[in-house]
Amino acid sequence: MANAHQPSLEALNPTSVVRDLCNSLIGYCDADKLAQAQDDRDRITLLLGNGAIVKQVQDCVRNQLNNEINRYEKSKTKALSFKEAGNGAFGKGKYVEALDLYTKSIAWMPSDETKAIPNDSKLKFPGTLETSEQSPCPAVIFVHCELQHKLHERSGRAFIGEGKGTEAMQQFRQALTALQNASIDENKAAKTKKTLEDLIKSSSRSKTDHSYISGDTKEAEENIIPELGSGASRMLRAASSKLTLRSTEKEGRFICANQDIQPGEVILVQQAYVSCLSPEFYHKQCYLCFTPTLVPIPCRHCIWVSFCSEKCLNRSWNLYHKHECKILGVLASAGVSITCYMALRLVFQTGLEQVNKWMELLYKTGEKDESSKDNKEVNKKTGGGTTAQVLGGSTELNPNEQYRADHISLFQLVTHSSRRGFEDIFHRTIMALYVLQLVKETEFMSTGPQRRGEAAGTNLKENNDGKNSREDGKVGYMNEDEVAVGTILLRSLQFLQFNAHEVAGWDTEQSKSIFLGGGLFLTLALFNHSCNPAIVRYFVNDTVVVRAVRTIYRGEQVTENYGPLFTGSTRKERRTTLENQYWFECQCICCREDWPTFENMELDSFRFRCSFCHSFLGKSNEEASMGLLLECRKCSRPTNILKSLKDLQASEGKYNKALELLEKGREQTALGILLQNISLFDSILLPPFRDYHLCQEAVRKCFLTLGNKTHTQISS
Repeated sequence: MANAHQPSLEALNPTSVVRDLCNSLIGYCDADKLAQAQDDRDRITLLLGNGAIVKQVQDCVRNQLNNEINRYEKSKTKALSFKEAGNGAFGKGKYVEALDLYTKSIAWMPSDETKAIPNDSKLKFPGTLETSEQSPCPAVIFVHCELQHKLHERSGRAFIGEGKGTEAMQQFRQALTALQNASIDENKAAKTKKTLEDLIKSSSRSKTDHSYISGDTKEAEENIIPELGSGASRMLRAASSKLTLRSTEKEGRFICANQDIQPGEVILVQQAYVSCLSPEFYHKQCYLCFTPTLVPIPCRHCIWVSFCSEKCLNRSWNLYHKHECKILGVLASAGVSITCYMALRLVFQTGLEQVNKWMELLYKTGEKDESSKDNKEVNKKTGGGTTAQVLGGSTELNPNEQYRADHISLFQLVTHSSRRGFEDIFHRTIMALYVLQLVKETEFMSTGPQRRGEAAGTNLKENNDGKNSREDGKVGYMNEDEVAVGTILLRSLQFLQFNAHEVAGWDTEQSKSIFLGGGLFLTLALFNHSCNPAIVRYFVNDTVVVRAVRTIYRGEQVTENYGPLFTGSTRKERRTTLENQYWFECQCICCREDWPTFENMELDSFRFRCSFCHSFLGKSNEEASMGLLLECRKCSRPTNILKSLKDLQASEGKYNKALELLEKGREQTALGILLQNISLFDSILLPPFRDYHLCQEAVRKCFLTLGNKTHTQISS
């Protein structure tokens, strides 16, 4: 795993509106009836039929919406006030504060107000360049498409002055792209293009850049998505051909190696099925693709989000933001978790018609519908079983068919509904109703064949006294669309708890991984946990790239990490964390053998590995290891221990050389040395071994620099 201390995707703000709503409504719910509900559709239908609950949820959402509309409408007056405040902060040398204020100014400015760039909006970093064009582009109040190339160029020049060649090169390349959309004279465009090309060449030669990549690695410079190391798997489309899917009753589904995998090898590349940016990065990273937005292009209608390009803005609008735009402020102030955003995004990007088709697929519990394309695919994939059994994960895998990373696989993800108590189920059902009410406040529900108030609705009365009943004309009219959307939301909130991943970026200023948001990767979700993971994952936009960080032998399970690493926490601490968050007791080798943490590892004790079958030979402090050859107890072949000790001694010098390169920002050159060391360690030793795990941590850092970048600070 990329980050040893992943923030919980389930965390709720202590002042969460939904938490308060749940506490106020729990007395209105019949606990016995909710416990007897057979599935998520029954749970949603039960609470949708409770008039008191629905009315309070409805009132809560509408009150929030009214407050947000009054407080957060775009305003030229507010935009200009933020600009003036930014100018003041910049004049005092408070560049981070100035950048934040300028960005707010851009977001608040109505899109039809201005497209000119005021001359006094340039940020001039002292002592960097002779030219006066040293402007990080967020200083601009509003950026029109024909002027964006100027702003990217200014930002790139500022980065050159700060010795940041890689960032400068990215800005100049974006300037070239923006230049294609600029309405300027052909001769002027040609001259500008030549200037930008020259700037790209000069920035690529920058030697003072702390993020400089010396190995001519195009992937490192441009955040390119790499190809799979050994071609694609026949069964797992997004994974290497060296991986296969296995299933046991005890462990469920998991990933295994069917060939040896070398350290550094790319074994999975997959775009998120659904992903969401965390609200704190709405104006720092592109809302769609997670790219840093040094030249933010705000939504034309709301103040909340920004994009890196007109292309991303338009694509986001067409996919989901046209529905979200009105309600994002409510979610941001409600204190909900990123999984809530993801559940909502899943519904919006899917569309109402497809959501209803999902319901048909999920609740076809009788004879298989041979006319259904989805059911045919389900039966082909699993070799039998009703649709309900398949989507519940109760049928065996068919090894002759591909694992489809689509909605069928989506609904096979575990929810652990049967293990949830009343309060857990009630909380998530109220959360689903809350989000459903937000959905109803948009135009989304009018996009399908069913409309609120039509005859398809169901008029329900849950209680004899009628106090909690839901009747037409009082609190709304429940129809099949509401039940469908609510059910999918509730199911999503459950499977996302156990299967969503953080999407991270590398902060070049702080030299650490930063949580950017959440994503659901349907093949990555099949990897089981280990406190000593075999892989590292990083992200290019919302695509995950998974690489091996050690040799993975044929037949071995390929594991990732869900949070705690054995090097930093004890077995008791790790198991407690995993039990609380993921509901299982870890049985990885680190936990079974109770491996020591970093600080408790013995520095002079090695566990030698057979060179042929990779089994345990003996410890370095055992008397038998004093001989030149040590016979394997499993395969009976001899291993030369003296040679192994000499190789280990040589590896120390290589590791120190790699650290020197890392200090100079030459991560990719260092990476080659580190991977050689890991291959050597894997051929000689069995973990745990302190130098081995230090080497792995350095490798993880190198790979993380290949992924998303964040820019949380502007250096003065």
